[in-house]
Amino acid sequence: MSLISVIMPVFNGEEYIKESIESVLSQRNVDLELIIVNDGSTDNTEKIIKKYGSKIKYFYQDKSNQAMAMNKAIENAKGKYVAYLDSDDICLNNRLKKQHDFLEKNISIGLVYSAYQNINQYGKNLEIKYPIKPDRLTLLYENYIPHSTVMHRKEIFSKPTT
Repeated sequence: MSLISVIMPVFNGEEYIKESIESVLSQRNVDLELIIVNDGSTDNTEKIIKKYGSKIKYFYQDKSNQAMAMNKAIENAKGKYVAYLDSDDICLNNRLKKQHDFLEKNISIGLVYSAYQNINQYGKNLEIKYPIKPDRLTLLYENYIPHSTVMHRKEIFSKPTT
């Protein structure tokens, strides 16, 4: 089983981060590392994260932005695959295994994403958004891929584009 690096940037995420962390750590039949970059939180986010000890690779940076936090996490990722999850999202059971297995079987594909479900703060389902067929032209104008559902091969960052 190839290692999956799960990237989670966070800023003032104390309300939902515990549930988000638990949803990653409870994934079964996968080899993973959870990398959290705290982007200068001023609430109890750090205290919550530190309770998990060595189960999480934790980094703190002064307030910058989500992209910088994600880049720092990717720089420290050891996995063959990189998956993303925002600190106020949850990872459904078997998401990582399904995406991993798909990428392992489909060597020519570099990135996968999935449907997602919007829920409110009480856990009530508001809507389900299903993936649409990827289209490069549309992606130039609109990013319709929710990054919290993405897993990709880490190597695609270092490959030249064609």
